[in-house]
Amino acid sequence: MKIKSLIVCAALSLAGLTANAQWVVSDPGNLAQGIINASKNIVHTSSTASTMLNNFQETVKIYEQGKLITTRSKRSKTCSATPARCSRLSSWSARSPTSM
Repeated sequence: MKIKSLIVCAALSLAGLTANAQWVVSDPGNLAQGIINASKNIVHTSSTASTMLNNFQETVKIYEQGKLITTRSKRSKTCSATPARCSRLSSWSARSPTSM
């Protein structure tokens, strides 16, 4: 019984103590390394974004070429009815796709 009352008294006396602030600890080396890592991440993200933009522009160019070829092939199907129009459209088939 004495041990229980001693533990209760110790717990109550510790509960009444106030906490005091401690000194702030800063690590300048860790702070500098964090700044370096953040700048490397920014450079990597910007290069990834520019690569994605270049890929998207290339995709748009390929899409436009495909759209142009599809439109021309539809026109050539309608040319079978009117041969005069076919002479104007026949020149595109001789060109290479890279020159479009």
